[in-house]
Amino acid sequence: MSKIVRKNDESNPLRKVGECLYRNGHGVYFAWFSVRGKQLKRSLKTSDKELARRRLAELRKVATRLHGLEDRNLRFDEVVRAWLESIQGGLKPSTYRRSGRLHQSIDAKSKTAKRCFQPVSHLTKNLG
Repeated sequence: MSKIVRKNDESNPLRKVGECLYRNGHGVYFAWFSVRGKQLKRSLKTSDKELARRRLAELRKVATRLHGLEDRNLRFDEVVRAWLESIQGGLKPSTYRRSGRLHQSIDAKSKTAKRCFQPVSHLTKNLG
């Protein structure tokens, strides 16, 4: 298998162990793939190969949904959920709860919510 070395870290290279699946020197698996020309590299936060494969499949599905051509009509609610999920690991629980108040504060019956739950493509059409 091939060996990919990060620029500043010769002591912790990534080794390819499967399609779009890499493992660092500590045994942690990484996903490394492209969607519509955008390269994505994420830690799968596991040292179990089967769990890494399942997480890779799930990550590819989410990335295709966000960056792919199909199903581009994301709703604001979906974008907010994806954003909250992406920031959760790097924040303290209290900071994450504060960030989540935006999502919780939108009431599905209000006029604001009706505008927010329109597809994102509809909003961008109105801008230009």
